[in-house]
Amino acid sequence: MNLLASYTKLSKFDKASVWLIAALTVLGAFSNFARVRADNVIDFTLMTLLGVIMWSGVAVVVLFSLFMLRVSVRYFGFSLGWGGTISILFVLGFSIFKMLQNQIQLPPQATLFTFSLIGACVEELVFRAIAINTFIKLFDGLSGKTFWAIAASGSMWVAVHIPSKEPSMLIGLFITSLILGTIYYKSKSLLIPAWVHVVANTSWFGGVVTLLVYLLMLIFDWLVLKRIFSRGVIPVQSMPTG
Repeated sequence: MNLLASYTKLSKFDKASVWLIAALTVLGAFSNFARVRADNVIDFTLMTLLGVIMWSGVAVVVLFSLFMLRVSVRYFGFSLGWGGTISILFVLGFSIFKMLQNQIQLPPQATLFTFSLIGACVEELVFRAIAINTFIKLFDGLSGKTFWAIAASGSMWVAVHIPSKEPSMLIGLFITSLILGTIYYKSKSLLIPAWVHVVANTSWFGGVVTLLVYLLMLIFDWLVLKRIFSRGVIPVQSMPTG
C-alpha cells in the first residue's frame, strides 16, 4: 500500500488532521519527558508551556472545523446515538453506585487535577476520535483498515508516553488503546474512552466532569450549531466506515 498516494487523495481537512496528530505525538512526548525530570521551575514551566500549546492548537483546529468547515460534533466523538446513550447510562449508573457505596473521592490539588483532566481529554480527542477517523481514510484500500487505524492511533498514543513509562507498562497501554479504540469505533462515542482515561488520571470526580463536558457539547450542538448551519451551505464532514 502506498501511503503517500493515499495521503495525496485526502481532503485538506484530513491532511491537516494527519499533521495535527503527528505534532501532538512529538509535543506530547516532549511534555512527558519534561514532566519526568521536572525537579525545578524551568522544567515545570516547559511542561506547562508545551501543554498549553498542545491544548490551544487542538482547540483552534476543532473550533475552525466546527464553525468554518461545518464539521459535525459527531465526527469528534460527541453523539447521542445508541453508543452515546449507552455510554451516558453506564457512566451515570457507575456514578450512582459509587455514591451509594460512599466511595466518592475528592479531586487532588486543583492545578494537578486541571492539568491531568485536560490532558486526558485532549489525548482521547486526538488519538482516539480524530486519529482513528483519519487513519481509516488514509488506509483506504487496505484489508482490515479499521484494525490498522486503531493500531496506528494506539501506537502514536503509546509513543507519547515512552519518556514517562516503563517498557512493560507501554505494552499494557497499547492493549488498552486497542480496547478503547474499538469501543470508540463501535459506539461512535468518545465518552467511555475519555471517561476511563480521566478516571485513571484524576479519580471518579474527574469522570463526572468528563460526563458534564460531553453533555454540554451535545447541548451546544443542539442549541447553537444546528441552528447556525441549518442552511447546510457546506457539507458536513462524514464519518468514515470500516
